[in-house]
Amino acid sequence: MQNILQQIIERGQAVGELDQSMTSEEITDYLFIAARGVMYNWCLHDGDSDLIVNMREYMSRLLTIFK
Repeated sequence: MQNILQQIIERGQAVGELDQSMTSEEITDYLFIAARGVMYNWCLHDGDSDLIVNMREYMSRLLTIFK
């Protein structure tokens, strides 16, 4: 899954859609660390929220820094 995301990021960087100040590997790691954090927080709260909605919202906001 990480390899696929890294390839997508590389394509986005190649066409100028994504920032190139970080490598595709660094961005991939950053996003996966954040995703694990969202899941961990969900677990800490005994799954009392919609994980998919929370992940989508968090990642959408986070991705704006890489544009």
